[in-house]
Formats: sequence, structure tokens, C-alpha cells
Amino acid sequence: MSKSVRRTAICLAALLGVALGLSAQAATVSSGSATHHHAVRSGHRGLYGGKTWEGKEHVFETVFTPDGLRIYMFTPERTPASLEGASGTVTLKFKDGSTKELTLAPQGPASGDKTIYYCTMHPDVMKTEAGKCPKCNMDLVAQNRFFGAADLSQAKPGTVTAEIHLTGLGGNEKEVTFTEVNGHGRNGNPKTEGTSSGGAKS
Repeated sequence: MSKSVRRTAICLAALLGVALGLSAQAATVSSGSATHHHAVRSGHRGLYGGKTWEGKEHVFETVFTPDGLRIYMFTPERTPASLEGASGTVTLKFKDGSTKELTLAPQGPASGDKTIYYCTMHPDVMKTEAGKCPKCNMDLVAQNRFFGAADLSQAKPGTVTAEIHLTGLGGNEKEVTFTEVNGHGRNGNPKTEGTSSGGAKS
């Protein structure tokens, strides 16, 4: 084999290696994007003691309480998001096979509830008590939530699965569907165990 032919073969092999490397890298990026697109839950503990679930453009925190279900909405930056125009439903599935349908309604915090106050102009300004925004001096507003009433006072951890469907969301992510399972810590604080059930829908 002549030197010129050998040099050409080496160059082609090098180019093929680079192409394969780029292809593998593109596949990894595509896979990662798909995982985020299908909204796999993050599993992080949220501001209200529940676990968070991430959509394409929203983050949701679900909290099981003795009187029902509370769902808080945040931006991807974990700042409070408005529920204006949004609605939702929940199907509760109990371990004995029974089910219960809930209609979610926006609700403000009740007296004694942990509450996050934020500035509508500067959502990154968040406090645990009412006051004014240090950036624009506007009054901070209390974050509201979705609430679905149900008697869960006797439900043992891991016995209630909530299939949650929210619509009317802002941005390009108009609706999401995800699943959470109830659980309670030893200190009585509400907790959730979340799983994805088909991912966010746009």
C-alpha cells in the first residue's frame, strides 16, 4: 500500500471516529432533553414539606393533609407562580380498590398555615411573613394553591395514590398529568412520594 493511500485511509478513519463521537454526544443530549420534556419528578423536598414534580415550564409541590390535597405551583426557578386561569381534577385511588374524584379549586392560605409571600413584580423576593418588596416597595402577596377536599385522616402512608391533571397553565405547557402517593413523617408533617405517569402534555 502506497504512502498516499495509507494516509488517506488514516484520515478517513479519523473522520469516522469524530462522526461517531458526535453522533453519540447528540444522542445523549437528545435523551436528556426527552427526559426533561416528559417531566420526570425531581424528588426534592418543597417549601411546604411535599415533594416536587417538574414539568417543562412548571414545578408542582403536592402536600397530603388530613382534610385533602394541596398543590402549589412554581416556576422552573422555584419562585411562586400564579394559578390564574388554571383548573384541575384528581382521582384518588385507595388500597382497598375504591376511588374518589376531586375537583381542585384555588385557595388562599388558612390561618396558621405555612405561607410564602412574594412580589408579583420580583417573584424571587420571597418571605414567610407579609411585608413589602425591598426592590419596588410593593406589598408582598400570599401564594395560593389548589385544594381538593377529602377525608384522609385515617389513611396510612402509601395507601392513597393521587392521579393529578391540571389544565389552563401558562406558557407552552398548557396541561400536565402526574401521580403522587401519600406518606407521613414521624413528626406528622405531610410528605409525598411522587412518580411520573406519562409526563407533561403540551
